[in-house]
Amino acid sequence: MIVGVILVLLAFPAGFAIAYFAGDELAAGRKWFVILAVLSIALGMLLFAIKSYEISLTLLFMSIVSFISFYKSRSKKENDKKISQVIKGKN
Repeated sequence: MIVGVILVLLAFPAGFAIAYFAGDELAAGRKWFVILAVLSIALGMLLFAIKSYEISLTLLFMSIVSFISFYKSRSKKENDKKISQVIKGKN
């Protein structure tokens, strides 16, 4: 189980590497990244509840990579604007 958690943590550098090398592809697939991440989390929690740990960790890996890709699909200016709106309490 510890090895699985370590491998899931590797999703962060993998997500940033994919976002860096495939930057031009990210804008076209924004909505699909969100759909993939949400479905991965929902299905992963269900499979974790029925004790299918390997598949749930794989889905967690996919959701982390998808969320990073979604976040990186915006420009830095858009991300900074969104973060400042959240801090000020405006959605």
